[in-house]
Amino acid sequence: MVRTVKLLTKTLGKSCLTVEQLLTVLTEIEGMINSRPITYVGSDTEEPIALTPAHFLLGKRVTSLPSVRLHLDSNLSSRKCLIKAFNYREKLMRSFWSRWKNEYLLNLRSAHSSFVKNISPFKVNDVVLIKDDHLPRNFWKLGKILELFPGRDGKVRACQVKTESSIIKRPVQLLYNLEIQD
Repeated sequence: MVRTVKLLTKTLGKSCLTVEQLLTVLTEIEGMINSRPITYVGSDTEEPIALTPAHFLLGKRVTSLPSVRLHLDSNLSSRKCLIKAFNYREKLMRSFWSRWKNEYLLNLRSAHSSFVKNISPFKVNDVVLIKDDHLPRNFWKLGKILELFPGRDGKVRACQVKTESSIIKRPVQLLYNLEIQD
């Protein structure tokens, strides 16, 4: 995870942020990293619930950021300056999220890749993270694999996944094992 936070320097580049702007960005990144699912809790009768680092730190999942006392400096006194500062922060967060998502998910995939050919890293009843670019940062759903669909070559190409609200079929490129499996 230290390598993950090093992405911040790549994201910020040579930007110059005020203390408040840096504090806000770091707080959002902290929330993002601490709300990633590492495994799940639940039984066969209930839907899996993501267990995140925030559960160990706060006792619950992080659904919003902590309030940060913002002291506006004199440069941010106009509406135009506030909107510019907000858009810049959003740009930084989108950039960090994009890099973190891609590198974190690649690390998850490589951690679960099998070295034996024709053996899928996915099994029936595995709980997986379902990639969805239409959901806000860190709110991807968990699902339980019900069925595997192999291709003509025998490799698993898609899975039928049960989510909290439906049963969907997804290609394996959009499914990620959690950091810790049984």
